[in-house]
Amino acid sequence: MADFDDRKNVKPTEGPANINALASLHLLLQEPDIVGVLPGLPAGLLPASALDDPLIVDVAAWVNLPPKNAIDKLSFQWRRQNTSNAFNTMQTYDVVGPLADSDFPMSFSIDAGKLDYEEGPFDFRYVVVGHNGGGESESNIVPLVIDRTPPYKHLKPSTLILPATQITIPFFEAHDNKFVCVIPEYADYQDGDEVVYFWRTRTGSQLIGRTPVATNREIIYTRAQIEAALNGECYAEYQLIDKAGNSSPLSESVPIEVDMAPRSLGYVKVTGASGSSQFGKLNIDSVGEGPGDGITVNIPPESDIYEGEKVLLQWADPLAFNAITLSSADPDAPLLFNVPRKNIAAHMVSSLADGARYIPVYYEVLDGSSSEVLATSGIYGLTLSDILATNYPTMQCSHVNGNILSLSSVPVSGAEVSIGVWPFMADDQYIKFKLVGLGQDGKNLEVVFFEHKVTAEEVADKKVSVAVAKEQFLKFKVGIDIYFEGQVTFNNKGYWYGFRALRANLTN
Repeated sequence: MADFDDRKNVKPTEGPANINALASLHLLLQEPDIVGVLPGLPAGLLPASALDDPLIVDVAAWVNLPPKNAIDKLSFQWRRQNTSNAFNTMQTYDVVGPLADSDFPMSFSIDAGKLDYEEGPFDFRYVVVGHNGGGESESNIVPLVIDRTPPYKHLKPSTLILPATQITIPFFEAHDNKFVCVIPEYADYQDGDEVVYFWRTRTGSQLIGRTPVATNREIIYTRAQIEAALNGECYAEYQLIDKAGNSSPLSESVPIEVDMAPRSLGYVKVTGASGSSQFGKLNIDSVGEGPGDGITVNIPPESDIYEGEKVLLQWADPLAFNAITLSSADPDAPLLFNVPRKNIAAHMVSSLADGARYIPVYYEVLDGSSSEVLATSGIYGLTLSDILATNYPTMQCSHVNGNILSLSSVPVSGAEVSIGVWPFMADDQYIKFKLVGLGQDGKNLEVVFFEHKVTAEEVADKKVSVAVAKEQFLKFKVGIDIYFEGQVTFNNKGYWYGFRALRANLTN
């Protein structure tokens, strides 16, 4: 697809476009395709998150494209819907020939500033003025909708309509273990509105769910969700989000008194970890290397888990790379779980998101028949050490002898560069190899010659190798050391760890 960014054939017009939006128009052109509009109704709705970015529009080929050095003028125009107003020109481009049908659809960018302070439904089209002195041709009109205003117009939504302001165990027994609240009617409701609702205690808010606003406007808190929170004064709160993504402030709320005896769920215990009952550290180099080895996690036997209930162990944030939810404990020890080796290395301390110091480890208790979550344990924070640098293998090159690489010994086809097995090697990891040294111009030079996803065959062979062409070595200054460096990432390129480098003196 031809693209406006390369500026080869498309140039924004400086100064007035000189296109009369009321002039007589000739050919009817194919409608423009506004990139990124949301599906469904209203048609042409832009996400609110995209309003600060350029508006990208794809245009199909038109009749009589400009030949070499000829220029067609293409202008994007809009007006408010349901009016007879003249179209206003938003942006005009000089489209320079030669162009062929194969160059289309062609992408254009309309400055985000053109949309500033605008809101509502618009008619959108483009007009082409041909290079041969012909008249203007307009496209079919498409809708474009800009919505910047959230439900309640930036005011706090009204308090939920509550079934009660006191919650006890008998209340749940009489109400099917549900606390059903109703969103008050609001004037600016639209199809596509969603509600995000929370349960707040004195220690903070818990996100309960996000769902389309139902016809009956009900939202449901379950007994398990409320029982897992603290007793005392609580609040049911919500936000409304329209289809474009505009979010209202958090709603008003009134206190709800909760008086229930929550079940006791102790923190998990990680075998080999040091620390307190809530936080621990584990040396990853202590994990066994066998295929069945991993990290053992125990659920305290004193936890309130009843006959017929199921337990799920959550290792790391569920959205994190290589997190895992375990449902099968040891048959002989139903409160003991083994985290597989392949789900461990991605969570070393340096691989965590910025600001994170540990991964969460916790468990959920589920109803045995419906799999509804009845209760969730507290989070145990586990810090996994990084693999010791000395435990990584050293890069190898087939033509390095005694830390000397003689160019005369390297064939044109190149030399083999390889790395042997490293701790936790697996086929969901990426590696990259590079040469580092001084270039022919005496300046620092780094050449990445290999980036690759590890394969199952390479894991079985305990080796990854690649041929690096002789021409890569010729980029470096002779008589100076070069370094073969390599890196591996365990978390899908989020963080790279270094193999041990191989140093070689480059000679003729």
